[in-house]
Amino acid sequence: MKLNPFLSIIAVTLAALLGYLVYTICSSTDYATSIGITSGLSFALTLLPIMGIKHENRRLQVNIKILSTLFFVLFVIIAGFMCFITTSKLNLYFIIVGIIALIYLGILYSMSKIKDV
Repeated sequence: MKLNPFLSIIAVTLAALLGYLVYTICSSTDYATSIGITSGLSFALTLLPIMGIKHENRRLQVNIKILSTLFFVLFVIIAGFMCFITTSKLNLYFIIVGIIALIYLGILYSMSKIKDV
């Protein structure tokens, strides 16, 4: 795998802007900062493999991009729902996002170890 620094910076900047968008949408709640930061981190986690990482095997690269896109959409949906849930569910949000992120990283790691697709 190769990391493209320019596209990686664009991916992280886009994730930060999307995290700020979530913060702005949830700004009427007391926990908007926590939701915005967590969303930005989860967006960066998935946008980096989509935009900034190239793999030697073209088929594997397509599979990684599709997996990352699916998890990105999942994180967007979860962040959107969190703006409407009360603060008592904030801990549940962190647990769900953490578990999904670890599942994503585990699948991504196992896919990157594949030699032949």
